[in-house]
Amino acid sequence: LESLGDAGKTDLLFPALHHEGLTLENATLQLEERMIRQALERCRWRRGDAAEALGLNLRTLQRKMKRLGMGR
Repeated sequence: LESLGDAGKTDLLFPALHHEGLTLENATLQLEERMIRQALERCRWRRGDAAEALGLNLRTLQRKMKRLGMGR
């Protein structure tokens, strides 16, 4: 962050990080799910396109979605 004015941007990306007791693993899973969901919505749920947008191969995206319970 470059200035105090940017401090609020962290809350937009990581709103749950301010909760007491949140583990790094849970925070990472929340961020990963949010990014995957946004990519899928932008790509109209075309998994191949979403995987490419995220810099993943399709099989990796499918495994992550399964682990996160993100079937459609």
